[in-house]
Amino acid sequence: MELTSLGQEQERMAWNEPDKIALTFEGRRFTYMQWRDRTNQLANALLKQGVMKGDKVSILAYNCQHFFELYVACCKIGAVMVPINFRLVGRELIYILDDSDTVAFIFTEDFQDAVESIKSSLDKVKLFIHVGFEKKCPDYAVDYENFLADSSKDLPHHTIRENDPVSLIYTSGTTGFPKGAVFTNRMHASTVAGLTEWKLNYADIFLCVGPAFHSAALHISVSHLLMGGSVVIMKHFDIKGVLDNFQKEKITTVFMVPTMWESAATYPEIDHYDLSSLRVLISVGAPLPDSTKLKILHSFPNADLNEYYGSTEAGAITNLRHADQRRKVNCVGQVIFGVNIRLVDDDDNDVPAGEVGEVAVSSAQCISSYYNKPEATAKTIRNGWLHTGDMGRWDDEHYLYLVDRKIDMIISGGENIYPREIEEVLLLNQKIAEAAVVGTPDEKWGETVNAFIVLTPASQMSEDEVLAYCKENLAKYKIPRKFIFTENLPRNASGKVLKRELVKQVQ
Repeated sequence: MELTSLGQEQERMAWNEPDKIALTFEGRRFTYMQWRDRTNQLANALLKQGVMKGDKVSILAYNCQHFFELYVACCKIGAVMVPINFRLVGRELIYILDDSDTVAFIFTEDFQDAVESIKSSLDKVKLFIHVGFEKKCPDYAVDYENFLADSSKDLPHHTIRENDPVSLIYTSGTTGFPKGAVFTNRMHASTVAGLTEWKLNYADIFLCVGPAFHSAALHISVSHLLMGGSVVIMKHFDIKGVLDNFQKEKITTVFMVPTMWESAATYPEIDHYDLSSLRVLISVGAPLPDSTKLKILHSFPNADLNEYYGSTEAGAITNLRHADQRRKVNCVGQVIFGVNIRLVDDDDNDVPAGEVGEVAVSSAQCISSYYNKPEATAKTIRNGWLHTGDMGRWDDEHYLYLVDRKIDMIISGGENIYPREIEEVLLLNQKIAEAAVVGTPDEKWGETVNAFIVLTPASQMSEDEVLAYCKENLAKYKIPRKFIFTENLPRNASGKVLKRELVKQVQ
């Protein structure tokens, strides 16, 4: 029996609860029936313009309801949605649109100038669709609302299979050009099953504040909608806006990256807000520093904090549950429903308990390929196991601890050095707010260790002071040779530090 798709589930919800709110965006509320009608109109409009099963439809926008209209429309006709990182510019946008073979391109007026500047380079794009709020639709595009208005609200009659691609999500690109991870209907249905870890239910109201072009924000939002919940969409992250929405919309579930959680937990007027509706807090995208975790537990005492580890390619892998937050430090928790994990050496042999190995995953959430990248696919997926590039170890209770990214590991003087271990030590110093450690080539040692440091507000610290601190807390070979003080660390949209950018800064 074929598994369900988001398109089928939307039809079910529109039938069962036509007047229930599905999406809320900037004061506009869309019932399941309204969302269903608009989705069908978009699907039929794309069909009329020649968009076929397997064709790619890209969207460049800040968070808005159009992400979810396009997503389901693609599900219903077998097209493939490509959400684009709105921080990309020029040649980066051209790369994604060309690499994905995009034939139709939806963009909001926020990016009108950027699209016009690259339009002449987009030979594969045949249809431009403009979402306007105040600006006039350019001559080379069609207006989104007019595009919908001329089409039927009836469900398109297309056969959609569980292994049909539904979205193409590009990896963060922390180590190079992004690759398109292919997602199918089956993977999305499996993601919902995995998220039972958080006991999501029909009555939940989720705040989508992370960028919807990223897999975590998109998939967690879609999971709520698949189960008949509601999603409140924020265009941008704004901590006051987040807290206002918590109170006004009676938000029950939310995920944010650690930097967002730090802003929320330390907001000066947080005690003035009614946060009683919140029951599930999710941190994702980067390790949650222990100091931030303690602040969250203090500021949101009635909600369960979950820290999950996952990736674009593998989906959700482990979860550190609320009950373990104080008991397990620097831990990403236990394997969740439907997921199998191995820790392996360079020859794909299992490593003994307590030793460090690469995290390899097998589950229905894992991608089966990168789009048009057979070599990258073969390198990542071997013998049915997806190799994450993350290094980890088990403790005696089968909880997973990430040591570092395999690609970030520094080899100096023949010793394997894991930057995260050094970063954790630095973050224990109350004067240090953020830290990132990278390796750079060295003729004598192979690589040397360099630490970038962001101090807490009003703190002062000299290089000698940091060096003395490291000598007290780190083995000699792990101590950074260079300390670089900076106001902030470069990050991608999912909150991960862009270490390749830091390497460029080391002279």
